Amino acid sequence: MARTPKPLNIGGTPPATGGAPSTEQPACGRVPRPLAVSAPSPRTPAPAPVVVPPAPSRAPKPLNVQTPAHVSSGPPRELNIGGRDGSKVDAMLARAFDIDADMVQFKFRLKPRFDTLLLTSTDDIINWGERNLTALRDVTQEKVKIAKRISDIDATGWIKKTQEEATRVPSFMDRFTQRETPAFYQAKLKEVRTKLSVMLPELSHLREEIFPDAEDLRMGIMALRVMVEWMDDGVGKTFAQNRVSTLVASQQTVLMVLQTIDNTKVLCGTSIQTIDELLTITIPNWEIARSSR
Repeated sequence: MARTPKPLNIGGTPPATGGAPSTEQPACGRVPRPLAVSAPSPRTPAPAPVVVPPAPSRAPKPLNVQTPAHVSSGPPRELNIGGRDGSKVDAMLARAFDIDADMVQFKFRLKPRFDTLLLTSTDDIINWGERNLTALRDVTQEKVKIAKRISDIDATGWIKKTQEEATRVPSFMDRFTQRETPAFYQAKLKEVRTKLSVMLPELSHLREEIFPDAEDLRMGIMALRVMVEWMDDGVGKTFAQNRVSTLVASQQTVLMVLQTIDNTKVLCGTSIQTIDELLTITIPNWEIARSSR
């Protein structure tokens, strides 16, 4: 048979229809509190930004730099060196041209030396031209090295030995003596020629290094020599004259080294030419003569 379903008990008995409301408490014994929903409080508006009016523009005041009393605001004045003006330098140049007419072509290189000398103290004149002397001091050592290398190569000696052996008349005693063959001299001459060929550009480079300093020294001597004639100080004049003598002696050494270099180059070139003739003409004829005996 069908059963009527019981109503679902959810913690409270529903009030009777048409009667007074029931005061019966829920089964759990706790009355639910109504949810308090507070109305949102009105948001406080953010304060308006304070607008600061821009400060009135002020043109920067120019920096006031007071000029010392001893500094002139006008154009720079020429250095006063006690009457040593351009006219005196021109007079010195003219005197240098009288002493050595070749100095005319070095006018623009000689003039600064007079300007420097006029500003050089008497005590410093003793060191005049020292830079050139320092640069040329090693020249003597280079000259010794050149002479030693030429002596070690001994091109002249080997050329002479080859010529003597190639033109010597054979004798009966040659059968009992051990004499060098043409091939030996040929190899030796080729070695000598190679060394001379390497030496030639080295000599040219050495001369190119020495020559500019030699020219500077020449102009320095001329400038100091003329300066001596304008000096009034007795002690300074003695210093200058002694310095001229020292520089002139050094110049002679430099010129001698330059001449040695030139002579060595000529010797190398002549020796190479002679060796070529021996290698291409003399030694081949010598070998032909030996083979036909």
